[in-house]
Amino acid sequence: MVRPDGSPCTSPIPRSRNLPNSSGTRRTTSQKHTRALRGSTFQDSKGRRTLHRAYYDTKLRDANRRTSVASCVKNWGPDYTVRDDGRTNDCDEYPFATTYEGSFTVTDSMIRSYAVRPVLSGHNQLVGSRLSTFVAEDHLLDGDAYYVTAMP
Repeated sequence: MVRPDGSPCTSPIPRSRNLPNSSGTRRTTSQKHTRALRGSTFQDSKGRRTLHRAYYDTKLRDANRRTSVASCVKNWGPDYTVRDDGRTNDCDEYPFATTYEGSFTVTDSMIRSYAVRPVLSGHNQLVGSRLSTFVAEDHLLDGDAYYVTAMP
């Protein structure tokens, strides 16, 4: 992750590309994230998509989570948390529930979207913990912008 001024953060979230098929479900659609809508409009002049930390608005964060979970239930059924190996899944979402761009803020009339997917709970919670460390150590305040860059 980088700050809006382009400088690197002090605690990047490591990639999880070595976690194949972490959803643990037999449905072929689980291999893809489900997009609610097309496109994204939160971009700076360099085309980077900006997220903004939502710290104080706990009702918004909770609404983002509820919306994402509802999308997981809609696309993978109410048992999306159940895995064949006995472990459990969480509903992973992007943009994160802790942002002002989260899934609850998306409407049918918007161009931007969100994505959800069942992923192994332990993996999702580890990455969530690292995101929390990043925003705390880099002193991101409510409303502060940051970017997420996917690395191959």
